[in-house]
Amino acid sequence: MGEDVSKKTHKARGAYVESLEGCRVHVVGASGAEGSALLLYLAGERGLEGLVGHDFSTDFRAFARSFRKTNLAWDKDAREDRLRRLRRLPVDFKL
Repeated sequence: MGEDVSKKTHKARGAYVESLEGCRVHVVGASGAEGSALLLYLAGERGLEGLVGHDFSTDFRAFARSFRKTNLAWDKDAREDRLRRLRRLPVDFKL
């Protein structure tokens, strides 16, 4: 009756992230729940380079305070682990 359009319009899983390789990707709100999760995924899990993390924090101490206030879905130990991993990522933080 009709052809399967989804095969033509949907890319393979991970294709979009792969298309970002070699690009400068800017993530706004790096200390927030969504921004930090995106950075941890793109740089930490997928190994994407060229990421820029923007945040309104004035320095990394303020960044850590903001992170702890906005990332309440994890218990304290998990939150501190995520913060340590985030700070070790090859991300150009613009605070």
